[in-house]
Amino acid sequence: MGERGANAVIKTTTARVQPPKGLSRRGREYFREIVDGLRPDHFADCDIPILANYVKCVFTLEKIQRQAEKEPFTLVNNHGNIMKHPIYAVLKEYLSTLTTLSSKLRLNPSSRYQATQAKLLNKKAASKRDFLNE
Repeated sequence: MGERGANAVIKTTTARVQPPKGLSRRGREYFREIVDGLRPDHFADCDIPILANYVKCVFTLEKIQRQAEKEPFTLVNNHGNIMKHPIYAVLKEYLSTLTTLSSKLRLNPSSRYQATQAKLLNKKAASKRDFLNE
């Protein structure tokens, strides 16, 4: 029988998450690039669908941006009013989605910030006057 309590050994795995089958070849490569660029334990299996959607969103956003570069920024509607091209609303929506997904996946620095770590680092930081006590 295995150990219990403080003597118990918890088996952990450092295997990195793998891309799902539904991604394109380019998508799988980008998925692996993201995963390999972070600690092995950064993602859990439950993050796979979110990360896959993030990758799809990145590639869709690239297509929208290429299309937006070809379109004029403004259009004249049927009433003669000047309005922003609708593609820019789509672009804004995808940028918002991408930002949300990156935060959920802890890909941007502010989403990795932990107040408890900041307090520990702050306590370890030397004061300007510490040299006087030496």
